[in-house]
Amino acid sequence: MGNPRNNFKTWWLPCILLAIAVVAVYWHAPHLGYVSGDDFDYVTGNTHVLQGLSPDTLVWSLTGLGAGNWHPLTWISLMTDVTMADGPDPRTSHIVNVLFHLANTLLLFVLLRRMTGRVWPSAIVAALFGVHPLHVESVAWISERKDVLSTFFWLLTTLAYVSYTRSPKTLSYVCVAALFALGLAAKPMLVSLPLTLLLLDYWPLGRLKLGDGGNVRRLLREKAPLFVLSLLSCCVTFYAQKAAMAPLRYFVLGIRVANAIVASVSYLGRMIWPFRLAGYYPHPGYTLPVLAVIACGLLLVGVTYFALRTAKRRPYILFGWLWYLVTLVPVIGLVQVGGQGAADRYTYIPLIGIFVAIVWGVSDLVSSADGGSRSRWATPAAAASVVALVAFGVVAHHQVYYWQDDVSVWTRAAEISPNEPRIRYNLGCGYSMRGQMDLAISEFRLTLKLDPVRIDALINLGYDLLHTDRLKEAEKPFLRVVQLDPHNAVPHHDLGAIYEKWGQLDRAISEYTKAVRLDPDNPSYRESLEEAYGKSSK
Repeated sequence: MGNPRNNFKTWWLPCILLAIAVVAVYWHAPHLGYVSGDDFDYVTGNTHVLQGLSPDTLVWSLTGLGAGNWHPLTWISLMTDVTMADGPDPRTSHIVNVLFHLANTLLLFVLLRRMTGRVWPSAIVAALFGVHPLHVESVAWISERKDVLSTFFWLLTTLAYVSYTRSPKTLSYVCVAALFALGLAAKPMLVSLPLTLLLLDYWPLGRLKLGDGGNVRRLLREKAPLFVLSLLSCCVTFYAQKAAMAPLRYFVLGIRVANAIVASVSYLGRMIWPFRLAGYYPHPGYTLPVLAVIACGLLLVGVTYFALRTAKRRPYILFGWLWYLVTLVPVIGLVQVGGQGAADRYTYIPLIGIFVAIVWGVSDLVSSADGGSRSRWATPAAAASVVALVAFGVVAHHQVYYWQDDVSVWTRAAEISPNEPRIRYNLGCGYSMRGQMDLAISEFRLTLKLDPVRIDALINLGYDLLHTDRLKEAEKPFLRVVQLDPHNAVPHHDLGAIYEKWGQLDRAISEYTKAVRLDPDNPSYRESLEEAYGKSSK
């Protein structure tokens, strides 16, 4: 039995302080709503999730590839929310997200504390993880349940691995593999976890001897089953996301590599100065300045060289830097899915390595400044840490409010990237859902000014004009869609509605007929056609 007073100071007090900090930052999260797009795919428009937990939905979660992913544990988690709340309820889902983030923060502290024996450096790293503004997206966006849930199993897997290294038994290893499999079933980003276990073998566990080839091969063989699980997850993910992957001709390999280099550095910049954060950063494509790519590349090489040169004296720097780079690889855009060039949520796991490198580095500098374990710099360093954490927490608390709904998310994104068509379009959709049609129409017009052939913006512009009885204006975007996409049934149906309102029933019937021919399974199109025939026969 340990000393209760000592246990309180080294375990319970840090955990209590961490819990208070996380709850304070995310106090408003339960009052947030759904955000369209991914939240529609994951909850509000997903008929399986909306049914809650049942034998049928469990089978679907295990066998389906909804939202371009195989992550059954995420589906089960969201279904559980619906079952607990007796229906879709954003408040329940947001509370669960915050609880998982709180659990991850505490698990990170426990993990670092167990591996290193250092209390307050472990607590500061966990606090940075818990309150940093870059992590708000992962917590405040319901669709990112996969982030907080998979990280929960990532940390549990790592804790189980630490236990295994201290008492290597088959059952302990089976536990590691089982937890890892559950993490992959929540989000495939965990594919890099076996490599991070090798990094932990290097520091702080001290199992990996870089000059000993036999030792390295033994540790690699030890993790072979985990690498197999990672490979299987990669294959399933590639198959599931194949339709969403951008063809190489749109983002050639050179552009992807250039963006990956710049994004790796820009994340570090946002970590230090977390302002102008947004829910969407458009891919820069061919607009990246060559000098910026070269400068960022040189910086990455320089930090890597520094980490290698200081590895003997300060191994945590090499550990933290490699952790950051390795865990970024699956989401850095070399395999491009979607139109974003970067995303705050991608830093949820990677920044742990940077936080460790910085905190342990400062701690060692402070303790060695006077050649002792306690120096005159300890108190100023502690005060500076508190100030930094409070500042990050205040910014993060403010950042949470940007995730209130579609309008707040996309208004913020428009402030950062005002000339991005996708952002203006999504903002227009947000205004439409609020019933603010004039603002929606304005955003759709701006979208089309930036991208004149965007089909969805033309359709939504026409729809909002139609439903505000601006029929002549509404006709033009629908006619344009017919020119651009002759096989699209939507503009024909809505043109029919315009002509019906004008009393031109023959033209209306013609358009409704085209809509039914193009989309015969849509019952509303048949109803519109039948009603038009009924009116024409009177």
